[in-house]
Amino acid sequence: LPPPTSNPHANNYHHHDIPSRFQDSKVLKLRGLPFSATVEDVRTFFKDFSIDDDAATPIVVFPRGRYKGQGFVRLVSYEECERARGLLHRENMGDRYVEVFNAPESSMDEIAALYSRLSSNPNHFVRVRGLPYSSTEADILEFFGLPEQEIVGVRIVLDDRGMAVGDAFLEVRTEEAAQKALTHDRGTIGTRYVELSISSPWEEDATVYYALQRNKANNNPSPVWTCVVVVVVCAVGAVWAAVEATT
Repeated sequence: LPPPTSNPHANNYHHHDIPSRFQDSKVLKLRGLPFSATVEDVRTFFKDFSIDDDAATPIVVFPRGRYKGQGFVRLVSYEECERARGLLHRENMGDRYVEVFNAPESSMDEIAALYSRLSSNPNHFVRVRGLPYSSTEADILEFFGLPEQEIVGVRIVLDDRGMAVGDAFLEVRTEEAAQKALTHDRGTIGTRYVELSISSPWEEDATVYYALQRNKANNNPSPVWTCVVVVVVCAVGAVWAAVEATT
């Protein structure tokens, strides 16, 4: 049974409801953090619980990107996680309530590595929208016409089928090069004009991630249409049975 608690939302949780991959994990996922939340804010939120400060990364908070409003914290034990989850789930941080969930141990390492990669990138990014779907990296580089030494690379955003979605990101070494790239805003590539804006590695990561999820969502049939199909099939079956009974 969960430990006694004054938090009414804790009654929603039971040990046997937790997937096996989460059991014994010392990691909790936080959702609904204020966008201004910092690591210190999370420490204060968990002030009555023991954070595993011996870990390489005990707390991760995402200020932007696909994990905006989310964070991860590693406590000293699974039991401490259960106690924290029971008392803190849907408690307020600032003017927002925070949801607290179990998370697998591996997620903390992956998230910490992603955060480190994105936050330490010193380069500058320009987002390109409205590309012809047939555009290549060479087309985009020719469009900008920047010196080769200023360019880190171009990333054309693809969906999970490997099809272009009309977005790309130009990564350059200096702010001056990024500002020069912006002077081509609403210029044309092929037969289409493109929109340019200053971006970041966080936005690039989020855009690529959501593009990969696009068809996965579309491939799942709506529950409403599933019900419609079932009703139609049943109705046809009933009519056929009636016809058979009269012949």
